[in-house]
Amino acid sequence: MRISIFGAGYVGTVSSACLAALGHEVVAVDVSSDKIDLINQGRSPVVEDEIDSLVAQGVGRGKLTATMDVATAITRTEVSFISVGTPSAPDGRVSMKAVEEVVATIGRALRDKPGTHAIVMRSTVPPGTAETCTIPILERESGRKFGEGFTYYSNPEFLREGSSVKDFYAPPFTLIGAPIDDDAASDARHLCTPPGTCSRSAFPCRGKRQVFGECLSCRETCLCQRGRRHSRRARG
Repeated sequence: MRISIFGAGYVGTVSSACLAALGHEVVAVDVSSDKIDLINQGRSPVVEDEIDSLVAQGVGRGKLTATMDVATAITRTEVSFISVGTPSAPDGRVSMKAVEEVVATIGRALRDKPGTHAIVMRSTVPPGTAETCTIPILERESGRKFGEGFTYYSNPEFLREGSSVKDFYAPPFTLIGAPIDDDAASDARHLCTPPGTCSRSAFPCRGKRQVFGECLSCRETCLCQRGRRHSRRARG
């Protein structure tokens, strides 16, 4: 699969390198020319166990590239991961500035791209962000309607510093938020599921629990390791 990852910080770099190692064609996108240059030289802009060799291998195999050109990244890929920072604002709330800016640039790039594009939110954002923030921005900037010109999913990351590469391949669980009856949700599951929890997973087996959201904010469906299903209402 062809994937663009917005944000070449800790989460973005680890995700880019690990997905490239799995054979995907990955384009890392960032506003920092220093980070872009480092990645294209086969060097990691972050310090983490195993990440230097993964970046070097990805670039060497032609599976990982980096750019500051959003339009090019969108045109060249099928799905975009948003992995930018959401630090605390002065009043204690989560700062959504970087997320809103990235979403707006993606929306504008979608205006000139034929077909449908998938956007996956990996950044840590408050509940309701999809309905109240990101989807309205994407619709406004792209001139398209949600579900018609683009799809949107939530797949929060659970990466710990010092073990993020291991956590990427074997997270404690995987949460994917998607609209009810979304025919494309299976593609998101295939891409985002941890090793071995799905027969069509892109990863080898690790036997971890998956949690698939059947809508963006109100219901979750859990697939446990033994394959038993149950639904539960999510709070918030």
